[in-house]
Amino acid sequence: MMRRSLVFLALFGLHLALSIEPLPRFQFGDMVYVARYFLRSRPLFTHWALYVEKGQIEGLQKRSEEDIFHINSVFRIRLSACIFAAMGNVNYTTSNYLDDIVPVQTRVQMIEKIQQLHHHCNLWWPRAHNCEHVATSIRYGFEHSEQRGTWVENWIRNYQRRRQRKLCSCSWTMRLFSSSSLCLLYPY
Repeated sequence: MMRRSLVFLALFGLHLALSIEPLPRFQFGDMVYVARYFLRSRPLFTHWALYVEKGQIEGLQKRSEEDIFHINSVFRIRLSACIFAAMGNVNYTTSNYLDDIVPVQTRVQMIEKIQQLHHHCNLWWPRAHNCEHVATSIRYGFEHSEQRGTWVENWIRNYQRRRQRKLCSCSWTMRLFSSSSLCLLYPY
């Protein structure tokens, strides 16, 4: 009798363990990236996308298997567009690195921004409108790129500092009412 009870409890426990679904790796609006290597030591750059979940989402025209939104190509600058795609077997990592500094847009605001950008994206440009800029513009409401831990990180940072000096070198009253997020992120 005791043996039957133990077997029953073991089978019931196994049933419960198998029926529990794992927590999702990403949530809607997460910024996800994958490193692109040229040399094995450090990534040349990272490709960024915004996670939008599989399945249909009200307000978004996408196929149910598509789960990311990104600018599609580095090598076809003239043909670049913001599109939906499936992650597939690519091992993306999440990094919402500005969450502690800047408020995150609501789901509704993110969907509206995706609708605006879908097939109507500006041309890709490495320092001024790249895949990380697209992801941050949707999640935080402004374009920003750092390319942390990559070979192009310093190149991007130096460009942003030069751009910031131009944007933030105005008088203190203009700076106070400036909509430039760079002034808020990197005050000098």
